[in-house]
Amino acid sequence: MKQLITIFLLIFPISAYAEYKTDIEKCDEQFEHDMDRNLTASEMIATTDSQVVCYESVAHKIIDKYYSKQSEVMKNNLRESITAYKKTANDMYNPDRCYNACGNLTALMAYSPVLDFIKNYIEHLTNAINSDF
Repeated sequence: MKQLITIFLLIFPISAYAEYKTDIEKCDEQFEHDMDRNLTASEMIATTDSQVVCYESVAHKIIDKYYSKQSEVMKNNLRESITAYKKTANDMYNPDRCYNACGNLTALMAYSPVLDFIKNYIEHLTNAINSDF
């Protein structure tokens, strides 16, 4: 019986995340498709920003479904967090000493931690949904 409970607890928390994993994969596939074209640096930045927006829309779907009583507050907090995270990551990738084209390159590199943040946020949302408090 203990083994069944353990198996259930291992399988059940994955279910909500798995439900939205296909949406995240669609965001990733669209990003890969867009990046495969010959893009300028500014187009790459716009494409990467679109991926952030796509992830954010996945988070909004989760919030609307499971957190309807506080959805507007959560969406606003998420938007503010993403904005703050972009500023923080941008500062991190803009050292005092720069090199040719460092503006576009650092702007593009700064999206990596932002994308990690939003994907982790989605994972934590789904983990919280599956938690039994």
